[in-house]
Amino acid sequence: MLKKSEYLHKKYKRIKRYLRFRLGVQQLIFKPYLNSLFVAVLVGFILFWKEKSDLYSHTPKLILPIWRSMVHILGISVFLFIFVFIVYMIGELTARRDEGDLIIAFNEKDLQNGCPILMKKIQDKKTEVTIREFYSNTPLKRWLESKNEIEDSMNVHFVTPHIEYGGKNRDNGKRILLYTAKGRKRTERGMLYDRE
Repeated sequence: MLKKSEYLHKKYKRIKRYLRFRLGVQQLIFKPYLNSLFVAVLVGFILFWKEKSDLYSHTPKLILPIWRSMVHILGISVFLFIFVFIVYMIGELTARRDEGDLIIAFNEKDLQNGCPILMKKIQDKKTEVTIREFYSNTPLKRWLESKNEIEDSMNVHFVTPHIEYGGKNRDNGKRILLYTAKGRKRTERGMLYDRE
């Protein structure tokens, strides 16, 4: 029987893998230049498909049908694996920095059930506001209390509506939305010294 911590860890890993793939697909949609990776893989696959007959040209006739089928199946499988791997890695590389910054911003107790997982990241080109959506077991209250630490670690400042629940109706407690812009705003300090 699985212990509670093992079960939660496995569930967290499953969710993370799914969200990485989903984030990768989302980045491909919002950043079309990333599709050049797929064009390169597709060109490689087309070249392989044209020249695949070289792989079984010297094969004995007895096993030729089996060997030909294996070459076709393995070629397609490798192409699909590379496709899925690229999408996953785009999601991984997109999320790595933001999630690392949150590890710095939150304390150990907040992260005991896993670091927040980046689900979505888009930037409005006109306003330069970045919207990040995280899957998180950390309550919204702790996100709000850690607002300054998040700004410092990510080197951003929050813009309205700052931090709120995510999901379709903005009512999902496992999803947290952050609205940020680049750079940390200086805090007003008043007069530091008197010239008199």
